[in-house]
Amino acid sequence: AFRSLRDLAMMAMALQQVAKRTSVWRIDFASAFIGLAAAAGPHINGGQQILPRDMAEFAHALAHVLDLRLPRTKDALHESPVVEDIMRVLFSEARRSMHQSTGQDVAMLAGAAATAWLVMERLQKEGLRPYLVDAAQMARFRRNDFNSRDLALIAGAFARTELNPDGG
Repeated sequence: AFRSLRDLAMMAMALQQVAKRTSVWRIDFASAFIGLAAAAGPHINGGQQILPRDMAEFAHALAHVLDLRLPRTKDALHESPVVEDIMRVLFSEARRSMHQSTGQDVAMLAGAAATAWLVMERLQKEGLRPYLVDAAQMARFRRNDFNSRDLALIAGAFARTELNPDGG
C-alpha cells in the first residue's frame, strides 16, 4: 500500500521513465497509471498535508503519459474519468498551496498543465488556466524564488497553450 502521495509520485516518475523509453514490453502502463491516479485520490482528499513537490512530481509524470492507450479498449489515458478527476484535484490543490511552493515546483506544474492542455480540453478553463495564471503571478511577485530555468519553463508553458499570462 502507498502511505503517501510521495510514494505514488516516486512510482509514477519511475513508471513514466520506463513507459516512455520502451515500446517492446507488454506491460499495460495505462492501467498502472489509472491505478496510481485512483490511489492518489484518498491522499489528496484525505485532509493530510500534501507537499507541493509531491503534487508537482505526480502531475508531471501523469501529464507526460496521457497519450498511453489501454490495450483492450484503445482509449487514451487522458480519456479516463479517474485521471481527469485527479488532475483537476491536483491543480486545484496546487493553487491552494502555491504560497508554499518553490519556483521549481511551480515550473514543473506549469509544464504539466501545458502538456495536459493539449489533450484535456475539459480541464482547460476550470483547472489548467487558473493554475497557469496564478503561476505567472507568483513568478511576477516572487521573482527571486525563480531561477532562469524555472522562468523559461513557465514561459514555454504559456507558449504551448497560447495563453496570455494575465489569463487572456
